[in-house]
Amino acid sequence: ETSTISALTFRRDIHDWAKIDSPIFGWGPGTEDSHVGIASRGGQFTIPSDYSYNLTVLSADKFAIDTLKQPNQSEKIVADSNKHYVTFVRSDGDNIQTWYNYFPFNEKDMAAIRGDFKFGWSIQPSLIDLAPSLVKHTYDKADKNDYFVVAVSGHGYMYPSLYPDLKSFVSSLDFYMKKLDLSIVQILDSGPYDDVIEWYSKAESIKGGMYMYGDKYAGGRGEVF
Repeated sequence: ETSTISALTFRRDIHDWAKIDSPIFGWGPGTEDSHVGIASRGGQFTIPSDYSYNLTVLSADKFAIDTLKQPNQSEKIVADSNKHYVTFVRSDGDNIQTWYNYFPFNEKDMAAIRGDFKFGWSIQPSLIDLAPSLVKHTYDKADKNDYFVVAVSGHGYMYPSLYPDLKSFVSSLDFYMKKLDLSIVQILDSGPYDDVIEWYSKAESIKGGMYMYGDKYAGGRGEVF
């Protein structure tokens, strides 16, 4: 317990030193909400990558890709007020190691025989810089029913209600969403907060979002805001 407290204290010192909108690679000590909360208050976002190897190779200039096109486009439908709509989205796509350790290759994930129904994948937009060839492989491999959305809570994991400069963060998020042709964003936070929704709505690329809560993502009970 003492070592954990010391680690958290040291972590706060690091965040006080780091610049606003700096990415924090790896994973922190203690509980998830604790270290992500500390980073969020400091104005930094976390890129989970504690088992992400060879980033220096995968992010090399020779692999650089400017933009990618979403394999499948969203369909415009007229909502029926007598129906309750459900969407399936794979969580944890913010964690970049899931994308080059098992998401695209595991028989239970993208390598599975699928296609009977539409399925969403949360993806880390920063991968266009960190592992562009992997993102291209993932888009090229997509099934006709696969659709990609921005993982929590943008191009890095943070809690928007604690973040000191959402204007800057959302501006960068919009840039990355355009590079990957993404239009839906997941927001993981308490709330919902009107000011958070308002800031995200300013991004030209965002056509919709999913407000998620830490406790099994069920706090909103399907409500539409």
